[in-house]
Amino acid sequence: GVCTAGRVFEVTSRHRFLRGDFGLAHGVEWAARAKHVAEVVGKAKFTKGGKPSASALSDAALKGCVVVASQAKLGVQRQELPPKWKTQLSGFTVGDEEAMIQVTAFLDPLSPATQRVAPLLMALADGFGAKIQVMLNPKAVINDVPIKGYFRYVLSPVPSFDDKGTLQASHKATFNNLPTSKLLTMNIHSPDAWFVEASRCAYDMDNIMLDQVSEPALTAHYTLDHLLLTGHASDEHRSPPAGLQLALTGADSSPISDTLVMSNLGYFQLKARPGVWTLDTPPAGRSRDLYEVNKG
Repeated sequence: GVCTAGRVFEVTSRHRFLRGDFGLAHGVEWAARAKHVAEVVGKAKFTKGGKPSASALSDAALKGCVVVASQAKLGVQRQELPPKWKTQLSGFTVGDEEAMIQVTAFLDPLSPATQRVAPLLMALADGFGAKIQVMLNPKAVINDVPIKGYFRYVLSPVPSFDDKGTLQASHKATFNNLPTSKLLTMNIHSPDAWFVEASRCAYDMDNIMLDQVSEPALTAHYTLDHLLLTGHASDEHRSPPAGLQLALTGADSSPISDTLVMSNLGYFQLKARPGVWTLDTPPAGRSRDLYEVNKG
C-alpha cells in the first residue's frame, strides 16, 4: 500500500498505483487535510520542554490528519458565523481563538434549557480549554415568568487538591440568596438509570420554608442508592421467554438481585451497584433446566 498524510491507498494487481498517482495523491491530501494541520502545528506555542523534535511534530501532524479525516467522514465541519451575528450586543466569547474545541451556542437566556446548558459550556471552557461563543436569542414577547426554579450542576471538570495533595470532594451544589417566604422543593435530575435518595436531612425537602429554618444553612445529603440494569431477552425463535428467571451474581456467586422476564418484548430490569457482575439464570430452579444464557 501507499500512505500519505495518514491515508492508506491499497495497491493490488487490480488496483495499480502509477507514477503520476503519487503526485496526485499527495496534492489531494495536502489540499484537503495536511495543509490545514501544518498551519495549526506551525502556529502552536509550546510552553513545556521547549520546541519539540521533528519526530514529535511529525507524529502530532499525522494524528491531526487522522482526526480531520475522521471528522470529514462523519460530516463534522466547522463554519464561521455570518458577520452580522458577530456583535458584542448579542453575545460573548470565552476562550482562545485557536482552541481545538470550539462551540457556538444560540441560547434563550430566560429558558430552563439554558439553565442546564450553561454549566456544561462552562465545564468545557474550564476543563478542556474550549472556545465558547454564546449568541443570545431571547423571545421578543414574554407573557409569563419563564424561569420558575433554580438549577445547579454537580460537576467539577478540574480536580482540586488541598495543601497535603489530597483530592477534595466537590460533589455538592450551593444555592445562595433564595427567597425565604416562598415554598421551595428540592428535585434531583439524575440519569434515568440512577436511583438517588436523600440519606441525611433535617427537614422535608419537598416543602421547604427557609424562614422556618433555624440553622444558618439548610443542608441535605443525597446518596446513589443503586443503578437500574435493563435489557431484553429472546429465545432461539426470537420470542420473549416470558417467566424466565434471571439473577445478578457477584464474584463469589452470591445473588445480588433477581427478576422475571416480562412477556412484553422480553423486557427485564434489576437493581445493581457499580461493579462487575454476572447475569445468568439462578443455580436452582426450572429456568436453569430450560434455558441457557448466550453470553456471546
